[in-house]
Amino acid sequence: MVVRRTTVVASVLTVAVSLAACASSAGREGQAPTEIKVGVSAALTGTYADVGRWFLRGVELAAKRYEGQHFSDVEVVSLDNKGDPTQAAVVFNKLVDNEGVPVVFGGFTNLSEPVVPIAARTKTVYVNPLAPADSLGGKPYVFNTLPLASQEMEVAARWMYNVGQYRRLGLLTSSQHDGVSAGETVSKKFKELGGEVVEWQQHQGEQADFSTAISKLGAAEPDVIMIHNPFRDFARAVRAVRAAGLPQPIVGYRGVESPDLLEMCGGACDGVVYTIPYYDASSEQAKEVTAAYQQEYGEQASYYFGVMYDAAWVVLSAIDKALAAGAETISGEVLKDAMVGTPFETPFTGATELTDGGVPTGKPFFIKVIKDGEFEIQDRLEG
Repeated sequence: MVVRRTTVVASVLTVAVSLAACASSAGREGQAPTEIKVGVSAALTGTYADVGRWFLRGVELAAKRYEGQHFSDVEVVSLDNKGDPTQAAVVFNKLVDNEGVPVVFGGFTNLSEPVVPIAARTKTVYVNPLAPADSLGGKPYVFNTLPLASQEMEVAARWMYNVGQYRRLGLLTSSQHDGVSAGETVSKKFKELGGEVVEWQQHQGEQADFSTAISKLGAAEPDVIMIHNPFRDFARAVRAVRAAGLPQPIVGYRGVESPDLLEMCGGACDGVVYTIPYYDASSEQAKEVTAAYQQEYGEQASYYFGVMYDAAWVVLSAIDKALAAGAETISGEVLKDAMVGTPFETPFTGATELTDGGVPTGKPFFIKVIKDGEFEIQDRLEG
């Protein structure tokens, strides 16, 4: 059973989980709790409210479908943090102090970095299913359920150089931390392989006019252009590249896989190739979940929904693991130990086994292509 209680406070993604004993078992010594309370701080308003909605629905549906062996009820509580780093820290503190949660799920580097020291200080597990920059790896109580961004950028560089046979790379990234970090990593690896980065243009987020950047990219005559942007800016940039008459192949990354991208981009995105950590929506398990999503919400499930669904599934599985081992309560310390060393099976991203350094092991990557309005798997590379 999922009980939804929404409180508007702030926006982008942060999910918190706490265990509370039901009234019937409250106060019994040695009695494991039967109710799980899950809090979600998501971008419920603002520019990326659609992403926040997908994240929230990922938690809701996972909570509804997960059959706990040692708990029966799940309550979902949502908070809105508006995608603001300061508010992300405020929301994290509210979830820990007011709700007593032992775990908070978050996403996006700029929203995650402010809460990392709070997680360590309060011994609260922080789980990030999206955009994990290297700055989020190896931090106490921080778990990234997908590979770090540097690993993905190295895969992208290898594919462009070895498979695509490209030698002159042009880059277009945001000037925010994620974009700069990605640009530095892919540039370094591409050069190590023997390639040349002929131009790197950076831009502010939500930029509408890419004409100057694209003019400079075109003048540098790259044989491939990599654009590292979330799907909205990515769609605008791709349309601008094609409108300028640049014929070069375009490469993206995991942030582009969204049904909304296809609508925003139109035919301009046809042929775009991008990297993405293992994510297979065609498995039987994934098909069941996406069908349930369609029935529940009346729209197509997105990549953002899928990665959050799997992250929530990992946490619920770890809670079950801890309770099965005899835990009477779930603290951040207990949950941290339960998160490590077990390959939890998930529908979209496969087996997820986390190290005590907070990163998954053995995750391959797909090279996918946008073709006729579909995201198709083209190749598979090990990380």
